[in-house]
Amino acid sequence: MLQRSLILSILLFFSVVQAADFTIINASGGSFTETDESGGVSLYGGIAGTCASPSTGSTCNTCTNTATPAVGCNPASVHSTLQIGITVTTGAAVTNRAVKVYTGTSGFDSAVQIGTNGTLTAAASATVTVPVTFDWGDVCDADGNFDGACNPASTPTTGLSFDSSRKIFVGIDADGDGMEESETTSFPIYLHHIDTTQAAINQQAVCVSQDNTKFGACGFVLDVGGDEKLFMRDLILSSSTPLVPSGAPEWYGVAFFSQDQTGQALNPANVSTASSDPIIKTYDTTDYSIDATLNGFENYRDYCLIMGNINKAQNIFYLTTGGTVAENCGQPSEVVGLLDDKSCFISTAAFGSDMAKEVETFRQFRNHFLIPYDFGRELVKAYYQYSPPAAKFIAQSEVLRFAARVMLYPFYFFSLLSLKFGFLYALLGLVMTILFLRQMKFFVQLWKTFGLSNRNRLKILLVLFSIAFLAQTKAYAQLFPNEKKVQKPGAQADGLVKIDKDGVYIYKPEPQNVKHSSHVRLGMVSNPDVESEICDENDQNCQTITFDDIYSGASGMGFEYVYENFFFTDNGVNFGKLGLQLGVSVSYAQGQGRLVSNLNTESVESYSFLTVPIFAGGIYRFEYRDRQILVPYFGGGGVYTVLAEKREDKSQLKGIGAPGFYAFGGGLLNLSALDRDLGSEFETEYDIKNLWLSVEYKFLSVSSEAFSLENGYVQAGMGFDF
Repeated sequence: MLQRSLILSILLFFSVVQAADFTIINASGGSFTETDESGGVSLYGGIAGTCASPSTGSTCNTCTNTATPAVGCNPASVHSTLQIGITVTTGAAVTNRAVKVYTGTSGFDSAVQIGTNGTLTAAASATVTVPVTFDWGDVCDADGNFDGACNPASTPTTGLSFDSSRKIFVGIDADGDGMEESETTSFPIYLHHIDTTQAAINQQAVCVSQDNTKFGACGFVLDVGGDEKLFMRDLILSSSTPLVPSGAPEWYGVAFFSQDQTGQALNPANVSTASSDPIIKTYDTTDYSIDATLNGFENYRDYCLIMGNINKAQNIFYLTTGGTVAENCGQPSEVVGLLDDKSCFISTAAFGSDMAKEVETFRQFRNHFLIPYDFGRELVKAYYQYSPPAAKFIAQSEVLRFAARVMLYPFYFFSLLSLKFGFLYALLGLVMTILFLRQMKFFVQLWKTFGLSNRNRLKILLVLFSIAFLAQTKAYAQLFPNEKKVQKPGAQADGLVKIDKDGVYIYKPEPQNVKHSSHVRLGMVSNPDVESEICDENDQNCQTITFDDIYSGASGMGFEYVYENFFFTDNGVNFGKLGLQLGVSVSYAQGQGRLVSNLNTESVESYSFLTVPIFAGGIYRFEYRDRQILVPYFGGGGVYTVLAEKREDKSQLKGIGAPGFYAFGGGLLNLSALDRDLGSEFETEYDIKNLWLSVEYKFLSVSSEAFSLENGYVQAGMGFDF
């Protein structure tokens, strides 16, 4: 009998849960709507201060009080006339059925109907808005702690909330025989009211360590400024789990208000909630940490900040307004890396890259002959102010870029002469050149006499392009042949080595004319010798920063990939192997930028730096026979080294490059020769002739106005012939 009753109870329970054939998916009209992992909805409303112009359709911002010290507020405060909306998804079709809304704490049986009645018609799986009109005043009127205007019955210092477990019940009379509990579903609703006339709820004393006499977070310390941002170094909590006032909703996070106090005596106490929109940082509930980046500031301005605690009802209170200038005030600053001095708008657009030698010459001229003087600084300021739109326009057209190059080259040669011989000598040379060219009109006739027509130039270009295309096609065909020649059975009968115990004939393989090789290596490389001259926001107080200043912790590990093509092999009999080599090496470093306002100070923003030598040259192997165990080699050629830098919070990549040369020598250990079975398997299955272990010494030298790099290092790796 007991078992039967238990089974019936379980069946009844599931019938009740499943009978309400609709699901609440959203509730609107509150300060904050929370949806949990299972899709459950909770609606929060907060009241702090008075709404100036209450609306039935929107919350109001009460963070407009200019009082100092600041008082509590809510950027999304509810009020008694603000209507609440409910969205449901129907499980089954509903036709002209009654809909009602109730509120209660202990269950549907004791719930009180609120708002108007409604009638719903909807298809199965439809998402619809519940056709019942009710507002916060209707819910407040049913709660013993508030009246119909959502005024609190009492004013405790920690604020006042709805009765615990208050819910909104939604019912749809699906069968038309009167609404039952099985035809309802519900969600929790919370209201938190704070009295902003009470100083105790507006501010709390600043703490320097955890203090369980405080609530939420009770202190913070700013770090150095960033680029249009400030960073927070420390957030001090009242406890490892921030303490919540009795009966109040859980903490949502912290809110910061700021004030620009440039040119004034800095004082956080002068910041009001009306000084700025709140910067709200939500808690990571696993450890109650927050994102420490505060955005939305202007560089080179002095700001002071105050912090308040914000709960899920969006009430901001328990503000820390008594912080110190040293901890709660800061100045954002432009942040620079090693290559940030390598930017010149119009010249970059004209020459196609800020890595061009012409652009670097203009930079050097600017740093040496313009920035040190008042007139030059004003000229540079005007250029940086007005040139970006012009550069953007020029970059869109190749014709305009060509015209800009033509116009800039006289300035380029003048800058080059100034840097090499001095400004006065360059000016004298310019005057003499102008006088000379006035007498050289015959050059125009010379061009007309011996110059080529546009049609002839086009023919020459087509011929050169065809030759290059055919050469590339041939090289590709050699790299990736479409067919493989196989020796006929018996062709190697003269090379019989032995017959094994199973009667299998084993022949000495015919030497192969292997032409391709590939290698990967690792080594400890040197850092580039690159420096930039960075000036403050007024283009004064310039300072030189080097690679080691920003990337002092660079590991120096370099990764290299090399492809080799041997055009002369002689089957490895008399003269060894001679070929061409193409490769790229990459080394990585990470460091902190510098604040333009104080170039000796590291920024919080980090930078990544890549050194990428791209090299091409020749290689000779002392390889005279097939499966030679040890093979010395050497070679060298030209290298073009690219330096690239990226600030990790920005997508823009900056870079420069310069040519140089390299030389190398090393040795190869043939693993395929040491283990013949392994060698045969690789050759049969993968067409890999030799598997190499390599050790190599490489010297690389690059020298330019932008940077230099002299790098001698040992590296080792693996490779194979194919």
